[in-house]
Order: sequence, then structure tokens, then C-alpha cells
Amino acid sequence: MNTYRIEHQSDDETTIIGRTDAPAAGQAELSARAMQLIGEGARGELVLVDEATGEEVARRSLQPASDPETASDPDPTLHLLAPPSAK
Repeated sequence: MNTYRIEHQSDDETTIIGRTDAPAAGQAELSARAMQLIGEGARGELVLVDEATGEEVARRSLQPASDPETASDPDPTLHLLAPPSAK
């Protein structure tokens, strides 16, 4: 089973905020963490990284949909970049 690192990336900083081993990359967990960070006023992106390969598996913008800075990105949902592999 793969382990995924959950990172908060903002400007030039990356902070590891958790890990998950959910086979489907824990979309519900990521969404909950994203909502918490948005509520705290965080900006940037939430990124899911496969710990074994370092490959980014998914990313989600932390700007709320009503933020004018993200008007060009009307879909702030989690975007899967590659299917998580089950081992």
C-alpha cells in the first residue's frame, strides 16, 4: 500500500501537514484539510505526493471560489494528476 504526503505549498514554502495511506488518495481527507486551511485564511495549494516516488498525485487550490484572484479558475476542487497506484 502506498503512503501519500499531504503538503501545503505557498509562495516558496512547503509544509508537510499530514500523511495518508488511503488507496483512493483520501479525497475526503484532503477536502476537509483544505476547508480547514481556507477557514484559517491560508493561501496556496494543497498537494498530495506519493512518498515512494515523489510524484505529485493531486493538487487543490486553497483560494475560496469567491476570491477574485482565482476568477480564472472556477473549479477549486481537487485535481488528480495521476491515478494513485495500489500496491
